[in-house]
Amino acid sequence: MTSVIARYDALVQAGELRPDPDQRAAAERLAAAEAKASELASLQDELSAARAALSAAREDVSKATEQLASEAAETQRQRESVSRLEAELERARASGASQESLSAQLLAKEEESANRQRLVEALQAKLKQQTERSSALTAEVSTQEAALMAKASEVSALQDELSAAREEVSKATERLADRDAELA
Repeated sequence: MTSVIARYDALVQAGELRPDPDQRAAAERLAAAEAKASELASLQDELSAARAALSAAREDVSKATEQLASEAAETQRQRESVSRLEAELERARASGASQESLSAQLLAKEEESANRQRLVEALQAKLKQQTERSSALTAEVSTQEAALMAKASEVSALQDELSAAREEVSKATERLADRDAELA
């Protein structure tokens, strides 16, 4: 903000401009508009970063969903295998075959199926966390977009003021030139 005002003051001190309250006010409005434009650029950078984080979170959710589907399919295959082994055990019991061997196989398959089920549950919990993170990031992006739009409106208003101030400066400069011409 001070650079525009400092340049104006330097021009006045150097005698290139005469002190004029209208010109000073225009310089102050110009400096305020530049500060708002800088703030808007910063908000746009923050919004871009938030959008990148949201995209990464959505990708994580997608990967977790794929992994969950794969594990669920494997769990289903294991359950089918356990069912087949149970059926074989029943047939073996009926035919008098070795129950111990089939029981051991059945227990191993049941343990494997239980492990798969725990893995699926862990993946579901991770998916829930990532979905919540994605929702939070979406809300943050929406908030930042709303703030950015508000700042953009402010900047637009300041740009209008700046245009008016530039016109005032131009008119004031013309008046000074006219005064200088009259004095000369």
